[in-house]
Amino acid sequence: MPRAGQRAAPIGVLIALLLAACGTRGGDAGRLDPGALADELGRARSAAAEDRETTLEEDLAARVASDPDRAARGLIDVAWTSTESLAVLVDEPALAGRDDVTRALLEIGARGETAEVRVAALRALGSLPGDARTASEVGRIARRDPDALVRETAADALAGIAERSPEQAPLVASELALALETESDGAVRAALLDAAPTLGDEPDGDD
Repeated sequence: MPRAGQRAAPIGVLIALLLAACGTRGGDAGRLDPGALADELGRARSAAAEDRETTLEEDLAARVASDPDRAARGLIDVAWTSTESLAVLVDEPALAGRDDVTRALLEIGARGETAEVRVAALRALGSLPGDARTASEVGRIARRDPDALVRETAADALAGIAERSPEQAPLVASELALALETESDGAVRAALLDAAPTLGDEPDGDD
């Protein structure tokens, strides 16, 4: 599992292992379960050659096009421990916005074991259109996550949802206001206010 300060897996490593998990390459790798795949990903962090990345990206795009359901399942399994796979889920047009992908991003954003992976999931959500459920659940994360950076990222994600799904703007404003009522961290409060300028300025306090 990635630790704070560790580099994300090179895209070539991730794609190669994903393709193996999806059964597109032979050998023992094709039989790895998600937990073993995550362990292998950690051991292989610096193993990919850069000149392989383009070929592997083309392989992934072709695999997604031919069987998006299987590709989504493989990426979601890896996404709980890999921030790079979260980016692939939203960068591939055939996967971005799928219900199963959005559900997975919400689950990882709320319950990912590290703040790093929760932040990555929320950033991914903020880059996509969202419905009322997505806005509500991201708002809950903005209020309840114990990590300030995660709460700040959730505020940014709410702003992204409102921008890409204007019909959700009133709900987003409500969620931001609720989060602001209980938030004490200065950076998070600033992010909440930046995300919802119509909420107005904060009180001056003791000045």
